This record gives sequence, C-alpha cells and structure tokens, in this order.
Amino acid sequence: MAIIPVGKMGFLSGRRSVDVEKHILDIRGMINNLEMMSRRYGAEIDHNLDLARAAVREGDDALARAYVRNAESLRAQRTQVQQQMVTLRTVQLQIENARSQQEIVKAIRKSREVLEEAAKSINPTEIRSELDRLSSVIDRVSLATDFLSEDISPSLGASEIESAVDRRLASIEAEVLLEREGVLPSPGSDVPQQEPEVEGHDAKIDEVIARLSREAAGE
Repeated sequence: MAIIPVGKMGFLSGRRSVDVEKHILDIRGMINNLEMMSRRYGAEIDHNLDLARAAVREGDDALARAYVRNAESLRAQRTQVQQQMVTLRTVQLQIENARSQQEIVKAIRKSREVLEEAAKSINPTEIRSELDRLSSVIDRVSLATDFLSEDISPSLGASEIESAVDRRLASIEAEVLLEREGVLPSPGSDVPQQEPEVEGHDAKIDEVIARLSREAAGE
C-alpha cells in the first residue's frame, strides 16, 4: 500500500502551501463516498446472487452462472474500493499525527521561550538576600510577640501568699466540718437531697459557725 509522504505537504516546516484542515475534510469526503459505493456494490452483489438462485430454481444453469460471475466481478471491485478506503484512512491518520506533532513542537518552543524570559529575572543572590531579610522580619515579629505575651500583673509576696493559703484552707476545713455534721452532703454521696426544715437547718449552721469561731479564738 502506497503511503503519501506527509512531510512534503509543507505545514511542518512552517510553509502553508497546503490547507491542512481543508485537505483532511477532503479526505473524509472521499472516504464517505467510497463507503457509499461499497454499500452499493454489496447490494448489487446480493441482487445478482438472488437472481442466480431464482435461475437455479427454474433449471437455467447458464443464466445462474452468468449472475454468479457478475456477482464475483462486483465483489472484486468492492474489495478494491475497500482497499482505497483503508489507504485514505491511513493517510488521514498520518496527517493528523503530523499536525499533532507540530502542535507539540510549538508548545515546547513556547515553553522554552517563557522559561528563558522568566530566568532573566531570577537572581540567586537577590533571592538569598530576600530570604535573609524575611527571616530577620520573622524573628522581630516573634520577639515582639514574646514581649506582648509576658505577664505584667504584680506578683504576690510571701506573706500575702501564706495569708491566701490560710484563708483557702480555713474555707476547706469549714466545708469538711459541715459535711461531718450532716449539714452539707459529702462529695459522691448517692443519698438524695431532701428539703431540710428551715429552722433546724439554720440552727445547726449557726451552731457550727459558733464552734468554728471559738476554735479560731482559742488558736
């Protein structure tokens, strides 16, 4: 099968001597025409074979042979048409492949030009300097953040801390004593809380507070 040299069409070398799109459309049109011709050959072949069968039924072998010979001649012609279709499809694929390669070459060339242009503005020394300056700015911001995060509230002296500890401890001891006296429920107790009698409850609290006051005075 003969192959048409696509490179001689000129569009790969940049010469627009051939309109590639129009040529591809022309090839597709020829393929469509050949397909219709192949179908007509097929229909004519089937018709001749039908006539040959009818002649055989009538006992006319000579006429049947003539129809079969005609059908085989048409079959040979259809084979040639089909081969031409294969050739044209191969040429079409070659042209489309060559066009695709051309577009790839253009894309590569354009990418190279863009990279070259971008490389002109790339200065390793300048990049290193900018990174150093950026690092310095980040360090200053981090230091300022540390300063702003410092606790500026006045610290308590030792005596003030001890006084606060004593008050907190006294409060805890009072809570524990109230729990022992049954005024407050102990932590984790499952006993359901009932509404206490107001008068008895207040009297017991007063009694415990008075005892705590006496103990505090005795100390």
